[in-house]
Amino acid sequence: MTVEIALLIGGMDYVKHALDLKNFPHFVVATPGRLASLMENEDDELTKAFSNVKYLVLDEADRFVNDRCFLPDLKIIFKLLPKTRQTLMYSATVSEK
Repeated sequence: MTVEIALLIGGMDYVKHALDLKNFPHFVVATPGRLASLMENEDDELTKAFSNVKYLVLDEADRFVNDRCFLPDLKIIFKLLPKTRQTLMYSATVSEK
């Protein structure tokens, strides 16, 4: 059994990210902004592939709590995720707030 993983972060090739999602990954590791921008295109293939995700790992968790700047992105992401999945959130930085 092959475990498919997609890494979706800003500063990398957008087309590669879309192709990675179309491989029906089990794991998606992403920043909320990049993932939401991919999902906003309402590409049926991407939406179908995203429904296969078993584990979602999101970066920038400190900003979810402190700034709430990703709230619109999170709404897009969670609307399209399968109901049965595990979501993990982490942050590489710790703010002083």
